[in-house]
Amino acid sequence: MNLLDHILAEWASMKTVEKASLATGALAALAALLNALISLFNGWLEHRRLKIVLRPYDFADVMFGDYYLFELKIVNPAKVSNFIRELLCYVDCREQPCMTDPLELLANPIDGYRQINGWVLLPARAVRTMAATISFVFVPVRGRHIRIKFDRRHFP
Repeated sequence: MNLLDHILAEWASMKTVEKASLATGALAALAALLNALISLFNGWLEHRRLKIVLRPYDFADVMFGDYYLFELKIVNPAKVSNFIRELLCYVDCREQPCMTDPLELLANPIDGYRQINGWVLLPARAVRTMAATISFVFVPVRGRHIRIKFDRRHFP
């Protein structure tokens, strides 16, 4: 007698109440597993990281005379609000000052499922060589920092 025959024989000898309690227990275990999966999914939805798109603005020469201009789009795909705590700019591994337009762009919270648009301005004098690598580091309150790099070939 193999194992399956033994299980079927035991099942046939059980009372209806015992069969019902086994079925109810199996359904309860399945419901607990489903609730755990839903909780994990909801937690993921609430704490997704910001999506940041930064593009050099299409121009023939340096905009505003002294600044390189980058178009900024920040999307918060999570339910809870988030904002950028800090923006760092590096040119060839040296930190450089940069600013946003409007100035309070990064100070305001980004509500859940919302998007903000603006600009990042980098002083042109900070980029000294044609081989410079420019990187921006966005440090959000929730989530990991986001680094975006550009080679000098992206600029005029």
